[in-house]
Amino acid sequence: MKIRTQTQHWHTLDRHYIFATSDKGTALAQVELYKTPQKPFDVTAYFSNLWVDEAVQGQGYANAILALAEGIAKKNGDRWLYLEWCGLDTPEWVKEWYERRGYEVKAWNKKTTLMRKKL
Repeated sequence: MKIRTQTQHWHTLDRHYIFATSDKGTALAQVELYKTPQKPFDVTAYFSNLWVDEAVQGQGYANAILALAEGIAKKNGDRWLYLEWCGLDTPEWVKEWYERRGYEVKAWNKKTTLMRKKL
């Protein structure tokens, strides 16, 4: 499986990466690397918008994209990769999937759960 990566430089970020599989665009995600740590948890690397087409779920697309994002953040010198899980629009099994990959709950409220993994 080949993952295409586009790098963008935004004024508020050091770098912003967008990932997409080349297999008919079946999986997408992004990671943001911040110049200045974001409060209140001093976030410097943030993973978001992971989407995998239902037709190919369970075939390793999400694992490959998440591993690539973690590698980029680690190479950048980040100690943690953060993400948010929202139970309002995302099933509980997605949160459990992140937990199996080493993500832990850092903060929680009624709308969202902030999770992080030590790189």
